[in-house]
Amino acid sequence: GKFFTSLASDYVPCSEFHALGLMLSGVAVAALGFCPGFGALAVLWGLQGIVQAFGWPFVGRIVVTKLPAADRAKYWGLLSMACNVGNMLAPYGIVAAGAVGLSWRGSF
Repeated sequence: GKFFTSLASDYVPCSEFHALGLMLSGVAVAALGFCPGFGALAVLWGLQGIVQAFGWPFVGRIVVTKLPAADRAKYWGLLSMACNVGNMLAPYGIVAAGAVGLSWRGSF
């Protein structure tokens, strides 16, 4: 995913394609809750990973081309940290959904 989208980021408008990647990733995550079985869940989870990889090269190009050199490290650090904070908080969302009586599908 990242390899092909990094090549594409040289030829397509980055802001629009990053927004498209975010929307597709959101749709894929929401669709995980509707999977009827493990096979569909595994396929959709893999697709969702590819779609998530879709946006990262475009963000990198936006940071490098639109921000002054003095601010790039700060914003790149914030972007990298946001992924880790989301991964840290996700299990708490699943536990909270279970605490209020929702199934695993309710966390999506």
